[in-house]
Amino acid sequence: MRIRPLRIKFSGRLEPLLAPRTPAAGIAPSAVVALAAALAALLAAGCGGSDRPPQVAVRGTVTVDGAPLPAGTVTFVPVEGAPGPRTSAAIAGGEYAVPAAVGPVPGAYRVEIVSADPDRPPGDAELSPAELARLRSARPSRPWPLPAVYHVRSTLRRDVTAEGENRFDFPLTRTP
Repeated sequence: MRIRPLRIKFSGRLEPLLAPRTPAAGIAPSAVVALAAALAALLAAGCGGSDRPPQVAVRGTVTVDGAPLPAGTVTFVPVEGAPGPRTSAAIAGGEYAVPAAVGPVPGAYRVEIVSADPDRPPGDAELSPAELARLRSARPSRPWPLPAVYHVRSTLRRDVTAEGENRFDFPLTRTP
């Protein structure tokens, strides 16, 4: 059996594609309008109200022995029945920020901080040569591994609130 390639010739006219369908040719135009209206009503109504509080922005700094942590990740992990999701942000030059759209909800959190090699940006981020040079120049003469009490066995706790600024600075030390 020989398979022949399918060839489609486009005439440059879209009118036949946009012409209303008749019941004999497929779906009636009134059914399409009714379906679109029902879909729009469902989207406008949503899937019911959410009992979860709104998410808020958090930001702050991370230093190790007084120097900014060049690169890493800060993660807010909900504790003891907190309703929120885990929230993470990249640390660059000792600073991190999480916008409200993806931020934590108010509640109690355990905070995990992990250092990273500043020569390797987190994720698939594309950095300009100037930004990469800035990160490399910020690299200390010794590596940045952090003690486990800041990540896998973190003892850091913070309360995220619905009111006011949620700024959390973490002055860490290599020997806690």
